[in-house]
Amino acid sequence: MPYDERSTEALVMAYVEADGSSDDPAEATAYAAASAADPERVRALHDRRADRLERNATWGTRAGALPYHRERGADPGGRGRTALSEALRLCTEQAQAQAQVHGLGVGDGAGLTAVVAHHHRFAGVQESATSRPGAPVPRRPRRNRPYADEDHGRRRTAIRGRPRPDPSANPRTRGRMNSLLACFAPIWILTAAGYLVSRTGLLGEQAEPVLGRFVFHVAMPAALFVMISKARLDTFANTSMIAFAAGTVAVCALGLLTARRLFHHRLADQAVSSMAAGYVNSANLGIPVALQVLGDASFVAQILLFQVLLISPVILTLLDAGTGAGNGVGNGVGGKSGGLTRMLLMPVRNPIIMASALGAVVSAAGWRLPTALGHSCELLGAAAVPTALLTLGMSLHGRPAATGPGQRLEVGVTVALKTLVQPLIALAVGGLLLHLPRHQLLAVVLCSALPTAQNAFIYARQYDLDTGLARDSVMVSTLVSMATLSIVYWTLGPSHP
Repeated sequence: MPYDERSTEALVMAYVEADGSSDDPAEATAYAAASAADPERVRALHDRRADRLERNATWGTRAGALPYHRERGADPGGRGRTALSEALRLCTEQAQAQAQVHGLGVGDGAGLTAVVAHHHRFAGVQESATSRPGAPVPRRPRRNRPYADEDHGRRRTAIRGRPRPDPSANPRTRGRMNSLLACFAPIWILTAAGYLVSRTGLLGEQAEPVLGRFVFHVAMPAALFVMISKARLDTFANTSMIAFAAGTVAVCALGLLTARRLFHHRLADQAVSSMAAGYVNSANLGIPVALQVLGDASFVAQILLFQVLLISPVILTLLDAGTGAGNGVGNGVGGKSGGLTRMLLMPVRNPIIMASALGAVVSAAGWRLPTALGHSCELLGAAAVPTALLTLGMSLHGRPAATGPGQRLEVGVTVALKTLVQPLIALAVGGLLLHLPRHQLLAVVLCSALPTAQNAFIYARQYDLDTGLARDSVMVSTLVSMATLSIVYWTLGPSHP
């Protein structure tokens, strides 16, 4: 039927399905009349919409659409209040992450402003329906609609005859692309600083191994413990993570197989090759890229949990098994029984696995760290990424990049697996098999295209292995990913059909 001849029921349904962001006067009027005449029916519509959203709720859905519907459902004082509290918590964490990315502290004026801005954007602009029973439902601005149903939006746009905007004329798109390129600046600057420190001999000859041990044994475990202890462990059990995990596991296996069959490396070096091929830089690059391109970093947090809790223990187990004594991580014992003992005790001896396990226990138990302990761990963990990049830069001095044909081929194969094969597998699984919505598919493929994490270099350095492959893979994949991330965004971004 024509757009203006829809029934009252269809108008009310359209308003609810638009998550209260409809700018159609007919829909708003029909919704207001239905709310007054049959409030039970309207509350049932909100509950049904909330139940559908909750099955595959993203960060944006939990921060906006879900509490919006729960507050107007049958249980505003119970499920509505719980959903709103969850939204406020998510907004606070998101604001803290964005403030840290821009060098702001939540305790200072700029950081506090960022927190307040996020609260206003997703929850604070609208007074809770539970605080004023019977109050009229305020209109929600369209720009605040989180992860709106794109198909619904396209149908309404087509009916009204509004042409889709030209992406090239969108200043917001251009701004995001410029911000995407700017996200790489800290990596190059800190790496160059490390190179200069090593070249000038400012910190002495032992600076690189000392800083490497500091990152592996102290700073990185502190950062992982704080992050996991504050995370919800059930967040990465969703279809988006299935697509990302499929690409990661497949490429890590390909990296391991390539190192074994093609380049004939021993087990420990195979583990490094596997990590260089499939372990994404989700921390210091993934978070700012997600904030700039996706608008939130919730999916990156899920990737961090997946890599730390599932991928890292496997890699570290292979490293420990391949090097025997663990090379500084723990003391080895000869014989088969000693090897079995090393494997069983590795979670206790390895600081990264131990910190991750402790963080998971704290999160599962619902404990909150004492303020002094939590803040101290945060300060210590904040040194992990910059120190790792400085160490990476130091390794460039006096150690030439891969020069032989075999070395260059290995680096090329590893970088191709990381920046090309991994996002393509994620695209195939997420798009063809799981049929993910457009915004979820963009998040999966974009994060899969992130470059190799500097953790691969830190692990190789700690286990006294050849760091050439890991170092060159980090540098080259970071350079190549500037192009691949841009291609992913221009192909799957929200401004494109």
